[in-house]
Amino acid sequence: MPNTSFSYLPFLNPQAPLVLLGEHASNTIPPPLSTAAEDERWLGTHWAWDIGIANVIRTVGEQMGCAGVLANFSRLVCDPNRDVEDEFFIRTELEGRPLSFNQALNPQEVQRRIDTYYAPYHRQVEKMIQERLTIDRDFLVFSIHSFTPNYLGEKRDVEVGVLFDEFVEEAEIMHRAFQKKGFDTRLNEPWSGADGMMFSPHLHGTAHGLINLELEIRQDLITAPEQANAFGITLAEILTDLCRQRFPGGPGRA
Repeated sequence: MPNTSFSYLPFLNPQAPLVLLGEHASNTIPPPLSTAAEDERWLGTHWAWDIGIANVIRTVGEQMGCAGVLANFSRLVCDPNRDVEDEFFIRTELEGRPLSFNQALNPQEVQRRIDTYYAPYHRQVEKMIQERLTIDRDFLVFSIHSFTPNYLGEKRDVEVGVLFDEFVEEAEIMHRAFQKKGFDTRLNEPWSGADGMMFSPHLHGTAHGLINLELEIRQDLITAPEQANAFGITLAEILTDLCRQRFPGGPGRA
């Protein structure tokens, strides 16, 4: 039976100076949950997953030899990029319409989702980080997300957002690099890492004193696999340069 919580991309180069997180990589509603006809409209949208990011993460992993963990369940089951006490940890409705599989949840069902999906994902992220820590502490915890070009009728011009909390210098390096590539790139947009909107990378990075950032990519730039692959190659170039600047003396980086 396939793992319903996560997919793991193993280290091709154990000294690669980063690890990758993909909290919203899937739109799967795993059994025993089932969807009603009225739920189906949401499963291909940004509400269910971050379109394109699984392909971006796999491309970056191939280019840089780094490991990654991708969630195998939809954020509508429960959101691994939020605290379990967050009001949107499990959404009961979208745009005023109820989700059938999230109605009248009892505490036992919420705990089942935590134990079955949320906790195994985060344990695997921790395991990946612990494995990388056996080499050194000079690496980046980097989460990749995407966002809709039109949110509730509001058109978004920003193409790439670099989310950060305390790691301002690293965020600015990445910001400038994307600008030089011609992208409309902004810091802490379309939402802010300083406001708790990068829960997972901040949780795991801060626990080990590691640099942590989150990237937000507008979905129309990476919807098709070939788009995502091309963006992933560009992102790998930018990440490689960032890591050279930030970790100049690390192993395997001359």
